[in-house]
Amino acid sequence: MDIEKEKTIIENWAAHLNADDLVDTFGNVPGWLLNFAFFLRNPIETTLKYPRYFSEPRTLDEIMQFFAIETWLYDSTPIIGEVYREIVDQIYRQNLLIKNKMKVGSDIINLKNITIPVLNIVGTTDDLVPPSSSKSIMNAIGSTDKKLIEFPTGHVGLCISQIAHKNLWPEVASWLAQRS
Repeated sequence: MDIEKEKTIIENWAAHLNADDLVDTFGNVPGWLLNFAFFLRNPIETTLKYPRYFSEPRTLDEIMQFFAIETWLYDSTPIIGEVYREIVDQIYRQNLLIKNKMKVGSDIINLKNITIPVLNIVGTTDDLVPPSSSKSIMNAIGSTDKKLIEFPTGHVGLCISQIAHKNLWPEVASWLAQRS
């Protein structure tokens, strides 16, 4: 992904917070802090989500599904401190992944070396991984068997929305089946 394509709140956070202080203080990046960062993406919408949802009658099943999704959304796993430092420095600050200069261990990652089939699924309204950032990887990888699917939803909607289950995932399954 090409971080220079678009700036998001998460990217601005990563660019301006001192990753060393954060990791030195907590040892990792706690899940609650990640949740706070996600909340800050759009605090008004996040706050209004609940009154909007409950402004009309809901069945018990609908309410249980809503809270199951909310529980899943806020069950953020901490990020290992050293991994966070490297991601912030190499991806968010220096944009080294797309430049084929990112170091993992003693290896330099060259995206042209990715020659296996690649399916890139992009949410057209994703505000965590902006579409332009995500799509840029297609020209950077070496694979000749690559497909881009742009789907009209956000980051989470790609995984759990009913429309994704109905329309997106059958297409993904078909693409995978052709290569199995």
